[in-house]
Amino acid sequence: MNKPTSKASDRFFEARKVLGYSQVDFAKKLATTQGNISKIESGGIDISIEMAMALNELFFISTSWLLMGKGEMIEPTASSQEAVIIKSKIADFSATKTGRKGCSSCVEKDTLIESLRETIEALKDNIKSKDETIDVLRDALGYAKSRLEEQGFGLKKKT
Repeated sequence: MNKPTSKASDRFFEARKVLGYSQVDFAKKLATTQGNISKIESGGIDISIEMAMALNELFFISTSWLLMGKGEMIEPTASSQEAVIIKSKIADFSATKTGRKGCSSCVEKDTLIESLRETIEALKDNIKSKDETIDVLRDALGYAKSRLEEQGFGLKKKT
């Protein structure tokens, strides 16, 4: 997947194949027609910015890769569970292209492991962010309570 495919239409086709969609199903996901998918893949029409953004939002397909052939197919920052699955599909697709289909040990383990590590890190950051938000809210509530008490509006405990 590192070798850039020469045309955007070829990269679009490759993304669809890696994701495992028929033209009809891909069109449904992207809210377009099978005819438009076919025209894009044959180079008859260009990939619109809207289409590129939809591929990025739905499948983490890098717009730089799709439109210009730069970088990797999947956004390097994509670390959700869906991105891990897509990266695994890319590894499977690569194994198929090299004639190693059907061999689960042939799946690019390093890619999958790295994806899982990225997912774990993103989840840790998310948890840390939520903890920080809770701390800020707790501090704000404590400050509000003390200000109310200073002004004679003491809070009564529920019994």
